Amino acid sequence: MRSIKELVQANLEIHKSKFWGFGARVESEMAAKAFLTKLKHDYPDATHHVYAYIIGEEKQIQRASDDKEPQGTAGMPVMDILHKNDLSDVIFVVIRYFGGIKLGAGGLIRAYSFTAQALIDQAELIEKKLIDTLRLTLSYAEMDKAAYLIKNEALRVETSYQEKVTLEFDLPHDKVSSLKRELENLLSAQLTFDLIQSNFRY
Repeated sequence: MRSIKELVQANLEIHKSKFWGFGARVESEMAAKAFLTKLKHDYPDATHHVYAYIIGEEKQIQRASDDKEPQGTAGMPVMDILHKNDLSDVIFVVIRYFGGIKLGAGGLIRAYSFTAQALIDQAELIEKKLIDTLRLTLSYAEMDKAAYLIKNEALRVETSYQEKVTLEFDLPHDKVSSLKRELENLLSAQLTFDLIQSNFRY
């Protein structure tokens, strides 16, 4: 599953209508609604505030609005772009300032699709990965040998020094087996990683 790394914006003008797109990563419906509310507050004179958002690891929350454009010509084209790029935890809002020329259903679908795609083109896409938080206890001699390898692979490392050295570290789930194997080969010993928790993170 992917999302966008940070806020993005794209501005298009099509047959004198202005289409301003805004994208944000959101991990709750409350955050999505807050982002939409802010844009409505910032651009109160816009003709339409069209949006689509998808939230959740299973994409269980999906909402879209045409905001008074003809049904199916605005929110769903934006939603289709999110689906085609396999995005979640994201909201796209397209603000339209009507320029006096009617675009017709096909023209509206293309305009909103183009604006959403322009946001994709501007965005840096990031993967959501399963991260394991692990605990490993080593002797001081083992720690001297293993420290570089662990710190080079782990996303976060906390170290506690007592009779032995205890390391708590975060590691992508798909790297756990290979790191364990490398450490066991390095130390010529069987090791046990205690799993503290697993969760998905960007």
